Amino acid sequence: MRQVGQTTDGREVYADLYSLTHTNGIPLSIVVSEVLARNGMVDWERLLNEMLEHGVKRVSALAQIRDAMPLDWPVNELMEKLTYENA
Repeated sequence: MRQVGQTTDGREVYADLYSLTHTNGIPLSIVVSEVLARNGMVDWERLLNEMLEHGVKRVSALAQIRDAMPLDWPVNELMEKLTYENA
């Protein structure tokens, strides 16, 4: 996990999250929760691309991302963006 930028409101943006799941077996939901607990933000597009690079099927990757997101987030909006922008 590494910081790759900042949001306009000053929150740190993190990438390379899937390696923690793939290499160390930490559930993606735990990794995402940790980033958010630090008041950080996940780079969702990089996360999807990293999963695809590791051979995860697109449908499975999107489902895992959806399941890792907090319940109060605009899941449908993000899923639509990831589905169409990274097709």
